[in-house]
Amino acid sequence: MTAAPIGRYSCVPAAHTWAFSTSIHKAKPTSTIMVRMKTALLFLIPVALGAQALDFEVYRTKVEPIFLKKKPGHARCIVCHEGTRTALQLQALPEGQKAFTPEQSKKNYDSIVQRVVNKANPTQSALLMHPLAHEGGGDEFHSGGRQFETKNDPDWKTLAAWVGVK
Repeated sequence: MTAAPIGRYSCVPAAHTWAFSTSIHKAKPTSTIMVRMKTALLFLIPVALGAQALDFEVYRTKVEPIFLKKKPGHARCIVCHEGTRTALQLQALPEGQKAFTPEQSKKNYDSIVQRVVNKANPTQSALLMHPLAHEGGGDEFHSGGRQFETKNDPDWKTLAAWVGVK
């Protein structure tokens, strides 16, 4: 980076140009920098809000148990989603293991956040829409059947709250 002379000062790098008045205490960023800073903030605010809703401990204690829960007339989510055959990919549980280890939970969490949570539009997350009955507002088809008949199902509400649906 080279220094660009600005007013009486020449120690400011050209890539970070500042408009100076005669007093160094009145230095102000140029309008281009302000526009970039405001634009960056607009993109960071939704990400920050989404990050709050996707709390790992909430996932581990409230969301993940849903994938292991047997619902009448349905297989547990893990039966079909263990491994890499589907978008929702859960770690395999060894024989006799009833819960995920912390390491498995972290891998599950990372996969789910990346693959089936829509951070820009949480209500459209595949995590919510795919297992929800079409009559209840869900996707047309889910080969594993419908885990949730309506959005009033307590487990569906838990998933929805976690991804940030109000």
